[in-house]
Amino acid sequence: MTKADTQLTKFTQRSEDTPEEAYWHLSPSVLMEFLAGPIEEHIADIQIRTPVRERETRLHLMQPVRGALPPAMVKAWEAYIEAGKRQTVAWKAYIEEYQGQTKCWNTYIKAKRAAESKIAALHDIECPGCPWDGNTIFPY
Repeated sequence: MTKADTQLTKFTQRSEDTPEEAYWHLSPSVLMEFLAGPIEEHIADIQIRTPVRERETRLHLMQPVRGALPPAMVKAWEAYIEAGKRQTVAWKAYIEEYQGQTKCWNTYIKAKRAAESKIAALHDIECPGCPWDGNTIFPY
């Protein structure tokens, strides 16, 4: 078996009860965690951002969890991932609504500016003696 075959085996043998994202030593100070994104991106990140003296050790020790993890922890992780997907959908909807609201606000401001003289005339009729000076009700 070649070194490449050994590496491939290292990253493919798992228990059916363990999510693909479970890894030992993804981070130097975390024993086991779930991977967020492709392993290739994590490896590339280590090769770019990690101090040279740490790279070999990190890449050597980083490996998928092959045994079964506690079911409650796996369920909690899966629930977390699903919640993240729902959050992404909600966030996209929020952004679309915010952009729509911004357009409406800009339209309102233009309409208000175009109506300033009519608003001022109506104010003069409905609020006689008001101290409004165009900027404040406190003219001192």
